[in-house]
Amino acid sequence: MTTGSVDLGDQRCILRDTFAGLPTRDIKPGTPAKVGKDTYEFSQDGEWIRTSAGGAASVAKSTGNISTLLDAVTATGAGTAAELPAADATFQCIANGTSGAFSATVNVEVSNDNTNWETAITFSMSGTATTADTAGDNIAAPWKYIRGNVTAISGTGANVTLTMGY
Repeated sequence: MTTGSVDLGDQRCILRDTFAGLPTRDIKPGTPAKVGKDTYEFSQDGEWIRTSAGGAASVAKSTGNISTLLDAVTATGAGTAAELPAADATFQCIANGTSGAFSATVNVEVSNDNTNWETAITFSMSGTATTADTAGDNIAAPWKYIRGNVTAISGTGANVTLTMGY
């Protein structure tokens, strides 16, 4: 069982007992571990550092935090609500498809009670399988909760990812 603290937002985590099923006391620096689509590497100072995200190229360390609100979502519906960690947050929406044209509408929704939701940002995305569409925006208000909501999506293999930086 994994114990300790995990902070994947800044691509670092510290675990006292195990990580990805590996006991940390037995791990040598440079050892890789796979968690979902992400790859981590054990550092000299005893921390796991994310080295690739979802098969993407290496992830550079950042001074900010990034959270994924929607991860390659292919159907309409609201994602899981999360507490907004800071009053100022930026959002990046990326839409892709596997064949032909695609389109998607994604809302960034906010709430103070986790029941009644307001649309803060709407991303209208479109493109072709060879050209992803990406857009960004920000919120500068201290809402308690945040979530992504795909309200429309069409096209072969259409999917959207929504990340939040803070």
